[in-house]
Amino acid sequence: MAGGSWCGISDVGLALRYGDATVVATGTDWVEIRGPDGCFPPNGPVTVAASVSEDAGPCAALHKVRLALRNGSPRAVRVNVKWTLPLHGADRPPRWLIPGLLYKDNVQQYDGGLPSLAGEPNLAKSRSPWWTFRSDLCAVPMVMAWLPRAAVAMLQCERQAGHMTGVGLDNRPGRRAIVGVWPYREEPRCRDTRSFARDVLAPEIEYAELAPGAEVQLDFWLHAAPPDPYAFAPVLRETFRRWDEAYPARPWFPTSEAADHAAFGLFTWHYDPEHAALWEVCSYDACYGLNARQVRRFEMHTGFVSGIPYAHALRRHGLRVGRADMAEAGRRVIDFCCRTLTPFGTFWSRFRLADGWTTGWPSPQRTGRRAAEGSASGELQARTLTEATIFAARAAAAERDAPASRDLWAAAVRSNLEFVLRTMRPDGNPGEAYDRAGAVLDWDGEAGLHWITALVEGYRLLGDVRYLEAAARVGRFFLPAVAEAYLTGAPEGTHLLPTSEDPQNAVMAYVSLWQATREPVWLEAARQAADLFMTFRWQYNTLFDPMTILGRYDYRTKGLDISSPNNVHLHPYGLIALPEMLALWAATGDAYLLKQTRNNLLGCLQMLAPCDGAFDARRGMMTERWYQTPCGTPKGGTLQLAHVWASGLVLYAAEFLRDFGQVAVDAATGEAVALEAVALHRDADGAYAIHNPWPAELTLRVVVRKKSGSLAPGGQVRIPANSTQAWSPTTIRREKP
Repeated sequence: MAGGSWCGISDVGLALRYGDATVVATGTDWVEIRGPDGCFPPNGPVTVAASVSEDAGPCAALHKVRLALRNGSPRAVRVNVKWTLPLHGADRPPRWLIPGLLYKDNVQQYDGGLPSLAGEPNLAKSRSPWWTFRSDLCAVPMVMAWLPRAAVAMLQCERQAGHMTGVGLDNRPGRRAIVGVWPYREEPRCRDTRSFARDVLAPEIEYAELAPGAEVQLDFWLHAAPPDPYAFAPVLRETFRRWDEAYPARPWFPTSEAADHAAFGLFTWHYDPEHAALWEVCSYDACYGLNARQVRRFEMHTGFVSGIPYAHALRRHGLRVGRADMAEAGRRVIDFCCRTLTPFGTFWSRFRLADGWTTGWPSPQRTGRRAAEGSASGELQARTLTEATIFAARAAAAERDAPASRDLWAAAVRSNLEFVLRTMRPDGNPGEAYDRAGAVLDWDGEAGLHWITALVEGYRLLGDVRYLEAAARVGRFFLPAVAEAYLTGAPEGTHLLPTSEDPQNAVMAYVSLWQATREPVWLEAARQAADLFMTFRWQYNTLFDPMTILGRYDYRTKGLDISSPNNVHLHPYGLIALPEMLALWAATGDAYLLKQTRNNLLGCLQMLAPCDGAFDARRGMMTERWYQTPCGTPKGGTLQLAHVWASGLVLYAAEFLRDFGQVAVDAATGEAVALEAVALHRDADGAYAIHNPWPAELTLRVVVRKKSGSLAPGGQVRIPANSTQAWSPTTIRREKP
């Protein structure tokens, strides 16, 4: 009995019980073996034997199921294996989760490629009650179903016996089940709806060849727990514990060098001194650029994908390294965004060279299709306005050299916050989007949650307690959505769709509220939001064809976040919450969150061009899209465009760590984690060795978490170039737990 559950195999098949309830009961024909010409009979030529063993870990109780396949025929055979685990007692449709891919039913908001369980089945519109998917679509290849008395999960590794695996589900009445496959299948159609090289409405099934007499062992794990909305969290923590060291990162340079490249890219390619703008998109190739800076889209959002957050990072960097021109560029961009507000006092969503200050990208409900980048709308979306306000406040708080600019920025912050005080409902809902007159267009969705962070930052900057009180009201309004582990609509054009940026923004919001009030309810909400955020974070390195761009550059996927189930690619946006994730570690001592944040940082120290010509880009350019699976672009490809927010967030994170520290130590446990591109190893006696693989000396600042949750400086560590140095945090007195 592991964690209240039991799993075993008898002559009636595989059974999983939780407490006194049977939650999985397969019968005898739960494993299907098929070849290209159809299914094999149960008695050959390929046989399968199943066994179960306990495999409980400190985070989650798992049952390992092993399938032993044997080709008993005298000839080679090609096989695909599918195991179906019927859910006992699923009289109603379960709630579903496949991390990074499927949340609840994946309700579509417009006709697109999002695989959905909801609505009338229509393969052309990606609606079906049953699906199997290739595992490289998943942050962790796991499917979880919530039943009335238990949550049940099945998971496996992304690759087994030389082939990619797959996971799936069946939501049809009387057939509801969790599904696993090896090699992968995509059924009833391909997830990639934009491929012209094959029939995407047909299934795609990969086969493995078994030689005569060959045997293959396939493992998957089962888990059962109470039906809490966060039942997935212990399982993901357990897979992280098991997999993290098995999938090494491969950063290209230390954070100091990354900052130099990113700042160069922002200033050289994206910054336009004539218009004081950070243009959002530049082309890798000069042939597709529209000017000498290779700008592809003459647009600048005030927050979100351009504007104030990245100008703030550029100014901070320029002041630190003595680049007055970079610092001035950042100041001018923030000035430009703050100088022209809407008639009702908010930031505009974006500036377009063609027609000036205007609104953002449209919500799909109003267009009936996916929002095209650069398309016009009448919407000012809350997330864009809030992010501009947050970073305008942070820039104003940090400004020492330009008092007139500081006053301008602070006035813009106050104006935006006064707008939300006038607009928000008595229950704390601030709205999700606003029209050109300042009226609320949408009250549903969670994009307005980011007003919490903006209000707290305004309180810190301006000292107006009304802003903190309003932040608490907004925080209380969105608590049920956080507790339900379902947040939607953060980016423009994704109204009511779950994305990685929703829990990411919730972490920022509730950490901010907790820091300002020290009320435990906000800390618990931040912890829950972080666990939901981690469902979008890759825990493994997928394999790429060595002839693809990502294959040639040995790109590692661990630590990156999927943008959303609707817009499938890995991106670096998680870096924007790096300060709050570290604050959450300090408050809780949760090493899992600290290590996941480290992995995100190291994953984003790739594919930032260190020189002209790297992956056909120019120095300092970085795209927003790396394709870990086919999605319009083949697996191993990238979007050949540089995005200001991508390199801007690398710069932002690097500058933050300059002040925070690059080695985080928990005084209660003595455990140290490097937030830098170095190798940190601990021996049995607790002593550490730090390896610096770079051709320059590194100086790392140490930050110590005390048992109280406060942080203290722990000195510095200097490591010569290309060397390993023993280090022990001797200045840190171990605290008793």
